[in-house]
Amino acid sequence: DKYSMAERMINQLENNSSTFEDVRTELAQVKAHYFLNQKKYEQALPALLQVLELSKDKQLNARVSFIIGQINQRLKNSKSAAVAFEKVIKFRPLYEMEFNARLKLATTSWKTGRGTSAEAKKSLQKMLKDIKNEEYKDAIYFALADIYLSEDNRPEAIANLQQSAWNSIKNINQKTEAYLLLGDLFYEDENYVFAKSYYDSTFQLMQKTDDRWGRVNDL
Repeated sequence: DKYSMAERMINQLENNSSTFEDVRTELAQVKAHYFLNQKKYEQALPALLQVLELSKDKQLNARVSFIIGQINQRLKNSKSAAVAFEKVIKFRPLYEMEFNARLKLATTSWKTGRGTSAEAKKSLQKMLKDIKNEEYKDAIYFALADIYLSEDNRPEAIANLQQSAWNSIKNINQKTEAYLLLGDLFYEDENYVFAKSYYDSTFQLMQKTDDRWGRVNDL
């Protein structure tokens, strides 16, 4: 975490004309990590794009494209996020990453006007029926809940969040997110009994290092 020293070394290597190309490829990855570790997401984008320019490793490029998509989602750049997730699929990554890219694509494309929420929900329902996605049902239900929430359809959102939690067997983080959002929704509706139940479940699963742990602990 000695960021000032790291920055000096990065700059020295970047500005040195004798730095080898393979080192520059690794340096771009280090620079992206340098910004991501400090949660400077927007500043990490140029370094990630540089990795794509320099690297010929398809699996690495798929992972980098996925991170670019996630950053653009965080920055509310839905169009750029969708383009990045499409790139992930084109790199033919391992199935788990391909699944997550398709999932993200389904939930971002309609926000850019490239489709409708109905089409996105239809795509997600199709993913639910695919036997290859059996262990990923929790993530699909969570994505459906997100769409219903954007349509202000809270009953359907809650139903899908409950399905997400019930179907989450291995992915503790996904179950935690479902419980927390359920707790928040019931709290907003002043249904404090249900809210407390979901917050208690969240508290049992959430890591103490999570920025939201203190808030959940106080509820």
